[in-house]
Order: sequence, then C-alpha cells, then structure tokens
Amino acid sequence: MRGAETVNVKDYGAAGNGTADDTAEIQAAINAAIAGGSRRVYVPAGTYLISGSGDILTATAGVELFGSGTLKVKNANGPWNAMLNTGANDASGLYVHGLTFDGNATNNQPAAGDVASGNYLNGRRRQAIRADYGTGIRVEGNTFVDHDSTWVVCSANSARDVRVLNNQFLKIGGLVASAQLHDHSTVYIDAVGFEIAGNTFSAYAAGVTSGSAALGAISPVDTHGPSQKVHHNTVIGYVYGGQLSTSPSFPNIGIEWHHNVTIGCGHGLHITPYTQGMTGVRVHDNVFGLDFLLWRAHPWQNGGCGIAMNSGDGGPMSNVDIVDNTIIWAAATHAGQSTVGIGSVANGIQWVRREAGNTAIDRGVSISRNRIVGAPDNGMYLRFSNVDGLDISDNVLENVASSALADATYSVGLYLDCYTSVARAKVNRNAVRDTQVAGSAPYGNTGPTVNAGYSLWSAAGNGTDVARQNTLSIASGAFVKFTRELDKAVHEPAAIRTGGNYMPEHQGNTTLTLTADEAHFVPIDLGPGAITQVALEITTTAAGSTIEAALYADLNGRPGKRLYSLGTIASNLSSFRATTAGSFPLAGGPTGSASPRTAGPPPSVSGPAVPAGWPASRSPASRWLTSPV
Repeated sequence: MRGAETVNVKDYGAAGNGTADDTAEIQAAINAAIAGGSRRVYVPAGTYLISGSGDILTATAGVELFGSGTLKVKNANGPWNAMLNTGANDASGLYVHGLTFDGNATNNQPAAGDVASGNYLNGRRRQAIRADYGTGIRVEGNTFVDHDSTWVVCSANSARDVRVLNNQFLKIGGLVASAQLHDHSTVYIDAVGFEIAGNTFSAYAAGVTSGSAALGAISPVDTHGPSQKVHHNTVIGYVYGGQLSTSPSFPNIGIEWHHNVTIGCGHGLHITPYTQGMTGVRVHDNVFGLDFLLWRAHPWQNGGCGIAMNSGDGGPMSNVDIVDNTIIWAAATHAGQSTVGIGSVANGIQWVRREAGNTAIDRGVSISRNRIVGAPDNGMYLRFSNVDGLDISDNVLENVASSALADATYSVGLYLDCYTSVARAKVNRNAVRDTQVAGSAPYGNTGPTVNAGYSLWSAAGNGTDVARQNTLSIASGAFVKFTRELDKAVHEPAAIRTGGNYMPEHQGNTTLTLTADEAHFVPIDLGPGAITQVALEITTTAAGSTIEAALYADLNGRPGKRLYSLGTIASNLSSFRATTAGSFPLAGGPTGSASPRTAGPPPSVSGPAVPAGWPASRSPASRWLTSPV
C-alpha cells in the first residue's frame, strides 16, 4: 500500500526471491514512507538481496522497518559500511523489529592482503544497523546472522534512550585474530539511558587458537554512558561476556548489569573506568561460565577473569556492588588451549588499581555473596591503590587456585593488597573450599591473604574447609588499627572471630604482621565453644634494639568486660621468638582490670587441655584461650 498507510516493499518492486538485487526497491519504499508521513515500511517473508559500498540502506527519524523478511548482503559484495544507517540524520523514533539481517560473511571473506585497521578491515565496518543521533531508538525481536565485523548494532555519540531487546545474534565472528582490538563488539552503545535485554549472542565457534583466523567475536556488548541496564542476556562462545567502559561524553552514573548468563567464554565482564570514573555500579545475579578462549597475542591471553576491573590510572569508582554472582570454570577443551602459562590471569574476581602515582579514591565497594568455582589462579585478586569503605563478605570460593601455574606466587583463595591507603574495610565470613590440585602440592590453601597499609574494621569468620591451612593470613603491613589507646580497645568490634563459618573446629590459624614502633590492639572474639591458641613471634630489625610486646584478652562484649594481661615480653636481641606458657579462660579470670602493659606473670588460672586431634605442629606451650559453649 502507498500514501499515508504502511508501505510494503513489494509494492515498489522488491522480489524477495533470494536472487534479485532488491536494494533500490527497498530504498524507494523507505523514501516513500518518509515522504508520505507514515514512515512504516513492511518487509514480508522472503529473502531480499542487497548490495553496495558505504551505507547500503539509509533512513531518518521515525522510520519503522518491520516484518518477517530477511535482508541479505549479496555474495562477493566488497566493502560496505552498514546495511542500514541513519548517518548524520536524526534517528529519533527509529524502530526496527521482526526482521533478519544476514551479513553473509561466509561468502564475503576478506580479500588477500586485507589487514585490520582499528576496529574494521580496510574500511569495512560491515555493520547491520547504525544510529548515532536521536532519542527513542529501538531494535527489537530481530535476528542477526553471519556477521564477521565490529558493531553489528551501533548507537554512539549523541544518542539517548536506546533499546536493544529480545534479538538473536547468531554465528557472529571476527576478522583477523592477530590484529583485532578489544572494541570488536557486537552491540556498541555510547549513549545516555539505554537497555540491552533478553538477547542471545552466539559466536562462530567455541575456540580460538594462537595464530589462527578469528572464530569467535571478542565481546557481545560494549557499553559507555550513564543510566544503562544490561540484563537477562545469554552469551555463548565469545572472548568476553561483556565490556563496561566509561563515556568521555557523559557522566557515568547509574549502571546495572544483572541476570546475564555466559557460556563457554574466555572472560566474564570486563570493567574499565578510564579517566571519567563511575558511580552507582551494580553487577549482580549473573552467571559466568568460562572456558579458556585463547587470544594469546593480546593482554587477555590464556583465559581470564570472571569479573575484572582493570584500570591502574583510571578515574574513581564509587558505590560499586559486585554481589550474588556465580563464576564457574570448565577445563580447556579445544585444540591449542592450556590452563597454564605465564600471563595467565584466570582469577574469579579481579580489581587492579595498584600503581604508583594513582590518586583515584574508590569509595563504597562491596564484593559480597559471590560463588566462584574452579578459578585456576586466585578466587579473588584485589589490588587497590586508595579505597575508603570496602566490604568483602560472605563469598564462597571453591576449588580455586587449582592450576599449577608457572607463577603461583599469589595463588590463594582471596588476595587483597592495598598500595596507598585503605579505610573502613571489612573482610568477613568468606569460605575457601577444596583448593588443591589433585595429585600435586596444593595451591591457595591459605585462605584470604591481606596486605593492607591502613585500617581494617573487621576480619571475621573467614576460613578454609578441606585445606585446613589458615583462617586468615595477613601478609604484611599494619592490618588492624582499631585504636592506639589500650583502654578503648574493649569498646571496639572484634577484629577476628574464630570457630564456625566454614572452618573446621579447632583448625583455624590467624597470622597478623604488624608494623613496628606502634601500639596495636586487636580484639579477638571467640564464639561459643571456640578454642584457639595465641602465640607471639618477634623479630627485631637491628641488634641492640628493644621490643616490648604484650598479650591481652577481654570478655568481648559480655557483661562485665575486663581487660587482662596475658604476659609481657621484652627483648633486645637481634632476633627473638617467644611463646607464652600456661592457659587462660575467657569465661573466668581474676576480678578487676589489669593495668595496661603490666609486666609480670599472667593471671594464675587454669585453662582447657589441648583439644584432641590438635596438630602436633601447634606448640602446646602456646597460650590457649577458650569461651563457654
């Protein structure tokens, strides 16, 4: 029909028989719909071949292109820019739905001598839909098949309110593996207020080997800008499950990625704040199934992270929640793949900021209630530069640090390192289970390892299960500084809680390494029935120097809190190790409060016997603490 009604492309001579070139006829129908005012163009069932260089079909604001037909690029078409492009025109109200866009990459292979330049091949962007300007742009319920170039759907620069909903992207591949950049994405959006939801993304194949042609696309989604929602998508066989970056054009506020599922991808979600930073980022309830896609010529080689924030010199991140995600690794299953090797960064969750000179302060970061299974390297690898308000709690790390990597220096369940400053940090109730390589020495059985230069509010209830190595290990630095005033120590929350929380009873070991020349008061809370051993090791840095150390205990919140001295040790030796003798029950003890740093013997009270089954390597001469059941 013509005029003000819906325009049917067949009324303008389009054959849709899969052999005739229908480019001119379809463009004529679009032009007529624009001129007539309806702007509705119907493409009925059939295969419509299109061809041309540059933009094959063009449209303007308000065009609705819909139907059940297939638009297919002709064989051996040569370079083109986009199958449908609004160019510099206002694309407000563009609505494309129900169609199939066939890029026919199978019959449009790069010519001999073609090389990749930037994000496309010798000018061949070979996109399906591009709309850079306007408001209210919708791409919904379409199928995109056999595309091999970047940005199958692209909306960039000045767009607002963009929706990419319920589409299928099938047989989406790459160009040249050795020359592609990370911006090689299927849906690229740099806009204000957009939603990518309910889509299925499937790459060519499940594997990429070193030096081969690209079989899988790099990323299904690359997003930039504020007020974005990416949810309920399924991603199969890409290198990344998604990429989240900042926009240089807009403030980056209000970003949510949730309920997405990735299958057979090399990486999960990659976050890069660049210089603009991000505020209000929520990554939650996603499932990342990772399968070691290898692009070994690139920094993301040898498989990667479930969720990674990598920006040593980027802008600040604030109010970030990475919660309730599941990250699971499968074994490498494709030719040429390996789970080991230098350059492997296969961590469950990774946050890398630790670079000298970085001034960005990350604030309000929560990494909680995540489940990570089978990470070859660290369950979590977190290296902050400056952070104020950090909560790492209730995560379950299973069979992590499970690969005998070439460099296993940092292979642990949870590794936290703070380069410049960390304030108001919490590391609570994290479980590390089954971190051991079958038939070989275990990796990562030490549970959380923390290197923090400033104040940590609490480190409670962390523990290993099968490994039974450590409850919490602090590598170096002044880990806990609740207060430097002894009389206030009893009013602070417990730094360490022992017993329960995925930790085999009586098997926990906590190591604190504290800076010299400062007083450190570390409240320890023993849960009901918990028993622990307290030992003290002192190493001086110079012969003739003097060190005084005292062990104290209190009732930690129970009525009638009192502070007791467990003994004072002084040494002027160059190296000295001391283990206090006797035992001390927290449930009892002498009345009154001991004076701070009082020399002399500990209170004369009896304590519990060494628990049955306690490892012989744990010295029974050390101090025992217990609490009532």
